[in-house]
Amino acid sequence: MRKKWMKGFSLLLASAMMLAACGNDSGSSGGVNSGDGERQESSQESQAQDSQAQDEGQEAGGTGAEYPEYLNMDSAYPIIKDEFKDDIELKIAYCQDANAAAWEDLWFSQYLADKYNLNFEGEGIAGSGLGERKNIMFSSGDLPDIMMEMWVSNSEILKYGVEEGMLLKMDEYISEELTPGIWHFLYGDYASERIDCTAPDGHIYTLPYLISRENPAAHGTFAIYKPYLEAVGMDGVPETLDEFVDFLYKVKEQDPAGLGSENMYPWGGGMSTDGIPWFLLNAFGYNANNNYGYSPAVRNGELVIPVNDMEVFQEYLKLMNQFYVDGIINPNYFTIESSEVTAQVLAGQNAVYYTNPTVIGVTADEVNEKWVCAKPLTSQWNDTPAMRPGTFCAPGNLAISADTEYPEACMRFMDIWFNNVTENGYQLVWGANEEYSYGFIEKSVYDEAAGQWVDNPDLPEDTNSYSYWVEDMFGFYPHIGALYLPECADKFMEDMGYPVAEKEIGAFAQSALDNVWPYAVDAFPHNYYVDDDLQKEMTDLGTVIEPYVKEQVARFITGERPLSETDAFAQELKDMNIDRLQEIYGQIYDDYQKLKAGN
Repeated sequence: MRKKWMKGFSLLLASAMMLAACGNDSGSSGGVNSGDGERQESSQESQAQDSQAQDEGQEAGGTGAEYPEYLNMDSAYPIIKDEFKDDIELKIAYCQDANAAAWEDLWFSQYLADKYNLNFEGEGIAGSGLGERKNIMFSSGDLPDIMMEMWVSNSEILKYGVEEGMLLKMDEYISEELTPGIWHFLYGDYASERIDCTAPDGHIYTLPYLISRENPAAHGTFAIYKPYLEAVGMDGVPETLDEFVDFLYKVKEQDPAGLGSENMYPWGGGMSTDGIPWFLLNAFGYNANNNYGYSPAVRNGELVIPVNDMEVFQEYLKLMNQFYVDGIINPNYFTIESSEVTAQVLAGQNAVYYTNPTVIGVTADEVNEKWVCAKPLTSQWNDTPAMRPGTFCAPGNLAISADTEYPEACMRFMDIWFNNVTENGYQLVWGANEEYSYGFIEKSVYDEAAGQWVDNPDLPEDTNSYSYWVEDMFGFYPHIGALYLPECADKFMEDMGYPVAEKEIGAFAQSALDNVWPYAVDAFPHNYYVDDDLQKEMTDLGTVIEPYVKEQVARFITGERPLSETDAFAQELKDMNIDRLQEIYGQIYDDYQKLKAGN
């Protein structure tokens, strides 16, 4: 598979993907369902009614709706007709970068006013004070028209959207006519991601940040050092747990780096630092991403908490204990720091690393030459290779007040971030150009000799294209909309006449596409909704269970507690009511599957 990627664009996309992944631990509460069967039924009924209403053209955004006189519906821009541009001012609040310029000085605000006739009173909120400011806004009921980059949480959506009606039901305004971009992604190509944006009452209160499925970093990558594969006589990456374990032991025994067998720790990293034992949990059939086994996982189509499935989970403990005793993992596996992990990888002491090694300074050329992405493994406990998929949808960053006087204008503003039809959408990601400069310069220029985009040499001193774009042009990094998807970027480049540097996907990225993507299957949702009472119950249970699991798993692996006591450990967890926690997770998972099936 070969794709077109701009150098700068692909780097931003990869970093954004990692940021999204880091914020979605499957043990945290997030977005689709409350776990309440009655609420699920109500949600489906509400969605059906909304769909019928839209079909009949009764909703504000439905076919044949009457739109406000001020709204331009003849083209993508301006949004406000010229004769009304001085009559309408919207309030917008956003979480700003620490070094951001004032709203009125940003390229972004001037571009919106000039091209779209959108005039805003802007409030930039420092990240350190975001939680407090949001609480004041919601408590007082004094919301701006638009909230952007403010990470409206699922609990806030439930409380202030579903229960108190303070947030606009955006789905009532989404249509091919009013919001063609949003419609395209949430009801077309990315319709499956609409589930992650849908609250239990069937309405959409925030719009998402969509991440490309074509990004090789979209799923978890686990890197194997190819020279060691070759040194021990393996033609390709291991496909079974037995093959993988055999590889690790051969590297330990044969010491291909010549460092001394006692200095080789083939399975690198640490339990909580730059290591992914969950890769082994996958081999035992748990589609999970938690190393200790206390977060929900799917095994054989059923929701389980791995540590509450002791018949199989104890086999994982036995293997990790074996690794500890035999020096396959570090003797300080539970206390190792990231700096030591990095030093060991660079010194050749490890045969595997938890992600693409470019993050620790290995050059891209060396990664492509010497590292390969592992495949999910099968074993006697699991005959199907499977990997938990990444998240392609992060809701919560675009919200509108239900009290706004101009819901249609706000929705048209939202639609800019999903525009895949004209060049004016991706212009937001690109920033200033010759036509829309306002005293700013383009952050990047095309280097003909190198055949790629590079930082503009005329940028202010002590800045680069990224900092100039975030601090001076926008005031924040926009984790918003669909504009980072290739179809939007390519459309912009074509329409603006900019060259697109064609780049073949590197060997490591290609190995991710070949070895991981085909095996990414459905798992416990990254994002789901639970009400306050259920969330409190989950938190109370987790507060007791999780630290105990971490403590005891460490004791089993290091041998401090004998493996003969795994049955006793299982009973201890049952006494802590882990069955109830698994029941809650199971209901969330079941309801999520029903919602998917009916969507």
